[in-house]
Amino acid sequence: DQLAIDLSARLLGEQAGSVVEAGVDVLVVGAHLRGQPLHPELEALGARFVASVRTSAAYRLVALDTVPRKPGLVRTGSGAPVAGEVWRLSAGALGAFLAALPAPMSLGRVELEDGTWVVGFGCTAEAGAAGVDVTDAGGWVAALARGIGVPRG
Repeated sequence: DQLAIDLSARLLGEQAGSVVEAGVDVLVVGAHLRGQPLHPELEALGARFVASVRTSAAYRLVALDTVPRKPGLVRTGSGAPVAGEVWRLSAGALGAFLAALPAPMSLGRVELEDGTWVVGFGCTAEAGAAGVDVTDAGGWVAALARGIGVPRG
């Protein structure tokens, strides 16, 4: 049924609904955002867009030394809201996503600006400490547009 809904929506140029609303909401703040290089991974897992959001002000966003470039979200207790997107994955898809997640990335609970908590991307403490702080940009896409956190050379 979901395949028929997806195909119909694509033909009509509309957003596809979801047959099953159950799942796990996952926050992405970097390379898995729409238009970014790892977004097709979410699509391949059948992820459904829920909302554009911002984290609470308890986080810092750092550009990591990875290929492709991606940020790490670090809970510091004091920071600024970071732009992101919430996507809904089935429990099985979330397990597959987690199993394929490369170091230094991690998944854990992230507080959103409205006080709710979702599963979201983070990084190891070591990677966060070594990363370039791009929090002031407000989000990864804005940081990339400014050339912040992008390697020179």
